[in-house]
Amino acid sequence: MKISKEIILKLSDLARVKIDEKDVERITNDIDKILRYMDKLSELDTSQIEPMEYLNLSSNVLREDEVRESYDRDRLLACVPERNEEYVIVPGLTFEQ
Repeated sequence: MKISKEIILKLSDLARVKIDEKDVERITNDIDKILRYMDKLSELDTSQIEPMEYLNLSSNVLREDEVRESYDRDRLLACVPERNEEYVIVPGLTFEQ
């Protein structure tokens, strides 16, 4: 499948992502390379390969669940600029549209 400039512009419109005109050509080429690579991978014979659930075959090492002393909240909150009795107060986020 050949990726065209029109497909990239349509995808950016659907995703509501603004792409500069100067970047469209580069993005088109990058996605085309990725798809060609995927086509190349699909040519491989994987019939003798067992499916895997995880790529990392190591097992999880669990530690004993033991009760330990926690940090002192007042000491930790002493260095923050704004707080109430229990929490750090942070500025709110604003989103531009």
